[in-house]
Amino acid sequence: MLLIVLTIVFLVVRVLPGDPVLAVLGPKATPEERERMREQLGLDKPLHVQYFAYLAGIFSGDMGRSMIFGLRPVVYEIWDRFPATLELSIIASIIAAILGLTVGSLGVLSKKPQADVGSRLYGIISYSFFIPWLGIMLQIVLSVWFRLFPISGRIDPMMAPTRITGLYLIDSLLTTNLQALANASWHLFLPSLTLGIVMSGIYAKLGRTSFSEVIVQDHVLAARSRGLKEGTIFRDHILRNALVPLLTMMGLQFALLLGGTVLTETAFSWPGMGYLIYERILYRDYNTIQGILVFFALLVVFVNIIIDIIYAYVDPRIRF
Repeated sequence: MLLIVLTIVFLVVRVLPGDPVLAVLGPKATPEERERMREQLGLDKPLHVQYFAYLAGIFSGDMGRSMIFGLRPVVYEIWDRFPATLELSIIASIIAAILGLTVGSLGVLSKKPQADVGSRLYGIISYSFFIPWLGIMLQIVLSVWFRLFPISGRIDPMMAPTRITGLYLIDSLLTTNLQALANASWHLFLPSLTLGIVMSGIYAKLGRTSFSEVIVQDHVLAARSRGLKEGTIFRDHILRNALVPLLTMMGLQFALLLGGTVLTETAFSWPGMGYLIYERILYRDYNTIQGILVFFALLVVFVNIIIDIIYAYVDPRIRF
């Protein structure tokens, strides 16, 4: 899968309209300057030579150098921006799981038909939202009208905690900088809520289906016949069994979550990898675009492996 992704990424970025050399040097550059830059970036070589050199670099751990802004190694660019994307993704995933599973379970466990209809409508509507539109609506209402949250950015200037992990919430706790923790959380709320609401739709739909299948199984009926409390039945007999198919979707949704961060970070000017790839597409920075997409692909593979391992813990019928 990684080889397919590498090949597709390499070809797609090169069919994008525009010239990276022209984007770097500007329209006033002389033909000699453009040719010199093209040789420096390796763009003067045949396409197949560039491709195999690209593969050799990737498999040796070298993603190349950025074509702009001082020709920094792409690994450094990713290292600078990935913590912001990871922090946003983790909080958005938590919000999505809480909202989606709560709405999905209430639609099944509630004895009112209105709750079931509301659960299904929530899943359809929330998953249909266009992320930038929802982000703009939340910005208008909560930031412009009520002035509760900032419109953009990750933290106020001069308030960033000492970098340890790059995750502002974790670094603030490790350095006991409560002011930075509050400010980072304040900035994080709107983008994570935007992404979390959209992602919660699929959890609500799948959660409703999974809960409705588990709730009528024999072991649940037997637990009720023994007089166990509903809370105990839900925790020990319904939730754990319902999570098995949901784990698969969580792994698959991770890829969509990474794609969603591009739209979310662009809407909120969040300084993560999503905003970085948007910025570098404008500059036709081939190496950085390729490096970020390959890194995304590696993350998806890694997360799916972790999900497979968690299966063995959640479902005792599965053994590796």
